[in-house]
Amino acid sequence: MRLSMRILPLAASVFLLAACDEAADFAASGKNFAPPPPAPSPVAADVDSFGGLAESNVRRGAIGQDGGVRPDVGAMLAYSYDAQLVAPSGAIKSLMDGHLAACDSAGFATCQLLNSSFNDDDSNQVYGSIYVRAAPGWLAQFRINLEADAQSAGGKLRRQGVNVEDLTTQIVDVEARLNAKRTLRDRLQNLLERQSGDVGDLLEVERELARVIADLDASQAQLAAMRQRVDMSTMSVSYYSKSTVESGSVFAPLGAAIRDFVGILVFAVAVIIRTTAFLIPFAAILTPLIWWLARQWRKRRARRRAAA
Repeated sequence: MRLSMRILPLAASVFLLAACDEAADFAASGKNFAPPPPAPSPVAADVDSFGGLAESNVRRGAIGQDGGVRPDVGAMLAYSYDAQLVAPSGAIKSLMDGHLAACDSAGFATCQLLNSSFNDDDSNQVYGSIYVRAAPGWLAQFRINLEADAQSAGGKLRRQGVNVEDLTTQIVDVEARLNAKRTLRDRLQNLLERQSGDVGDLLEVERELARVIADLDASQAQLAAMRQRVDMSTMSVSYYSKSTVESGSVFAPLGAAIRDFVGILVFAVAVIIRTTAFLIPFAAILTPLIWWLARQWRKRRARRRAAA
């Protein structure tokens, strides 16, 4: 009974913590009708040579050395880049291998290859793609070199873009939840170490402690994933082969006409071959029948002439 009376305040604390978590979820979802907080001060950002945001000019690393969020720094932003390179069919593989080698030579701590694909279907159309996660400084230089790499391979940089996601609110919210869950975990552990009594009450405390520890591990994993998105950026590069006759060339209409002529001619020959293959079985059956009917008709005609 005495242990049950001591657990009542703890149960009330657990209930209040759960209510706070639900209130935080409701507020984060945007369904509350309270006036929105004042907008944060704009983050300084320049535009680089390709029209994307200069990531080095944005204040990063808003998480302190102790793992807590420092409120005195700017927004925590996650960057993702994409680019399209166009080059001759024979240069696609070497261009792609050069970028993969650059990522590999930078080291796993600086650049990590997440996905890579290459397709050559024995035609003029060759394409490939890579997807990497890298440190912002290394990735900035890599993006600057993309245009020169494409030009050296006889191609060009067709498109390059950037997408920015602000994770400040999410990280602050998860960190606050972690602090509250750590406090509750410590209280539950202290209660188990100091008290002894009814087995049912102790099992209830242990179950609650296990649930809190599981929630704590999940929140820590979520926070680690968001930290990695802030500390390292991602980039996808697509490689496409260009046709022999460039679309912007003066002879582009002539090249298109020649390709159409060849395509139409090949299509007509294919139709003739398919039609011939379709008629051969009918010809094998109808030819002897027509020959026999013609022979019978000639015999009847000869007999009529003889009778006349």
